[in-house]
Amino acid sequence: EVRSVLAALVPHIQKCEGAFTRQSVSNSLHGLQRCGDSQEARDVLAALVPHIQKCSEAFTPQVFKHSLNWMQHGGESQEARDVLAALAPHIKRCAESFSSHEMVSALSSHVRDAVKKGTHTHTAAFLREVLSVVEGEEAGYLLSALSASVGDHGDSSTNLPVGWSAHQQDGRTFYYHPKHGSQWSKPGDLLPEGWTAYVATCGKTYYHHPERGSSWVVPRHASPA
Repeated sequence: EVRSVLAALVPHIQKCEGAFTRQSVSNSLHGLQRCGDSQEARDVLAALVPHIQKCSEAFTPQVFKHSLNWMQHGGESQEARDVLAALAPHIKRCAESFSSHEMVSALSSHVRDAVKKGTHTHTAAFLREVLSVVEGEEAGYLLSALSASVGDHGDSSTNLPVGWSAHQQDGRTFYYHPKHGSQWSKPGDLLPEGWTAYVATCGKTYYHHPERGSSWVVPRHASPA
């Protein structure tokens, strides 16, 4: 029984004192890709987070490609979000050291899966955040395809910057973010046409346009989301 094996692994991961190498991180996450979103799988993810954070080896595009294979099966759990947040600094440093072509090659299959099969909100946000630091037309194309696949469909709860959620009070919709608080106006509504605001896993808002790409700077004539 897979779930029993996962449950037995958790205390061993927690007690492991040696530093995880980049390959150890990659192999550990890669092995979860067919385990589904069980409580046992979540417990393994939670146990891996501090080891991912402490890993001092620089990731390569191939390593992080395999590290992300579990992503589409990881569910919407907080544990999955925590793993992506722990991976983000490693992958950003990787983007600074390798060519855009190598980065796009590593990311393309994950973006295609997200576009074709749909993906979780936090997964889409993570992929956008990584692609936003990769230069070149190929990265821009992937980012545009990903943004279009999770675009607004007319509902007040869709196309919100990551981290924001929609709620009802006395028949009115208000929007809440754990860091920025509550507001009645829909985040992103004040942006120029074509622009969308997203909150990266680091908590910082960035802006994306399918033709103009991504920017940390608020587009002209817009107010911050």
